[in-house]
Amino acid sequence: MKPDESWPDQAKIEVWVEKQIQQLAIAWKKGEADWRVVADHLLNWDTALSMQEGAVPRGGSPDDSESQIKRPADGLGKYVKRLADALTVQKSNLWRYRKAALAARIIWSGHSVDSPLDIPEHASPESIELVEKIFRAAPTEVAEDVARRLYDNEITRAELRRIWQDIRHVVDKPVRPFVDRYRKLPEENPVRVSALFEE
Repeated sequence: MKPDESWPDQAKIEVWVEKQIQQLAIAWKKGEADWRVVADHLLNWDTALSMQEGAVPRGGSPDDSESQIKRPADGLGKYVKRLADALTVQKSNLWRYRKAALAARIIWSGHSVDSPLDIPEHASPESIELVEKIFRAAPTEVAEDVARRLYDNEITRAELRRIWQDIRHVVDKPVRPFVDRYRKLPEENPVRVSALFEE
């Protein structure tokens, strides 16, 4: 359930999120909700908070263009803490779910993954995180093949870890962290597709 577009104030968003936390906690404890459902809620809350009055454009001041993506004035953190308490999981797990859902849109751009609910059930946040790292660092051919194999459930997390370790040792340390975290290997790099997938 997404927030009503006309909800401008914090009080209505608070009520909406609190109700969803309660419903999600019940579904989680009954085993009716998995990490993808949680991630979907987190992204919807983020959207609702970004629409509220006082939200600040990312990387700018309140005077910047309205067309920019906004960040919540208070942030998503307090809701993540409440949800973590309700689900009895660590906050870091919830942030990981959100990050994996965002990464899935990038690595599976050709598969219409518009919502976390579109992510295949077999794909774990950890596996998606590994593919995202590979995607940013490996030659395009390798990255796309690894992403496809995870989508089709043709690769294990152990294989993903091995591929990432093989690539990681070749990739230079980034000069500017947070901007270009991993330097992409050139397509003609000696780390070849066959070498990455050999046993």
